[in-house]
Amino acid sequence: AAKAAPDEAAKGECLYLQGDTLLRHEDHAGAQRALQAAAKLTSDFRDDAAFGLGWVALGQKDQAGAQRAFQQFVEQFADSPLASKARLELGRSLYGDKKYAAAQQVLASLLQGGTTPDVAQQAQELTGLCALASGAGEQALGSLQKALAEAAPADRARLSFALGEAYANLSRWEKAVA
Repeated sequence: AAKAAPDEAAKGECLYLQGDTLLRHEDHAGAQRALQAAAKLTSDFRDDAAFGLGWVALGQKDQAGAQRAFQQFVEQFADSPLASKARLELGRSLYGDKKYAAAQQVLASLLQGGTTPDVAQQAQELTGLCALASGAGEQALGSLQKALAEAAPADRARLSFALGEAYANLSRWEKAVA
């Protein structure tokens, strides 16, 4: 379909959709080719394609590649509706690599507003987990308590467990087991 597209914008859309479909089918190499091609074209799907490249890297278990892709996305497409999600995924990847201070720095902008409640809540949780993992118990408590207060019912058990860990790390046993 991309070859038959009447213009660059349509070709970019076709390549993005092809790459997205391949990514969903876990054909990471094919998705990467299609999304890289789409990201180079002037179309409304250029940012979607660039965002998808981060997911391709994650699918390939390439944390460094995912971090580069999401960082490049944030720099190139700061005004995109996907920018806050790219920051969140960059923070999540940094957390997975035990780069807690860097993750917290990336996530801080999401806690200032200007994003969806879902992304803000996830950023709050990740900030708390970074603080917990780096030994900043009081900061972890504050972040995790706020995340728990704003969490959907399905997320509360996981957050309650993390909050219990934060209390245990501070030797506040009565609250850790509550």
